[in-house]
Amino acid sequence: MEGLGQGIATLGFWLMIAAAIVAGVWLPARVTRDKSKADIEAARLAIESGQSADQALKNLMRGDMQPHRKLKIGGVVVLGVAAGLAAFGWFIGAGAPEWAMPMYGIGALVACIGASLLLAGLFAGPEKNGG
Repeated sequence: MEGLGQGIATLGFWLMIAAAIVAGVWLPARVTRDKSKADIEAARLAIESGQSADQALKNLMRGDMQPHRKLKIGGVVVLGVAAGLAAFGWFIGAGAPEWAMPMYGIGALVACIGASLLLAGLFAGPEKNGG
């Protein structure tokens, strides 16, 4: 029965991680979508009433941040997490040496994810006009 309890605890941990990721992706996307709808409605009302829609159109065209910048920032944050995991492995290794290598491996995996985000940010950079 002890193995079942550990399995349920592990499942609960990973479900919590999945919920945090989904919330972190879904909520900002929803807020951005709702804000865009409000800006579109404001521009439509301004145009229908004969007023200048300059500010509403500027809000629509502005965009908060370019996707390549978001990828780069995410990559830097994830690389920081990887360094923290490696340091955690070093500290854990002092008391339980058998746990040091798995922590280094997890840190390396997270570092690969961070490097991939940085690389994706470089490739997704703003397109350059002209040859």
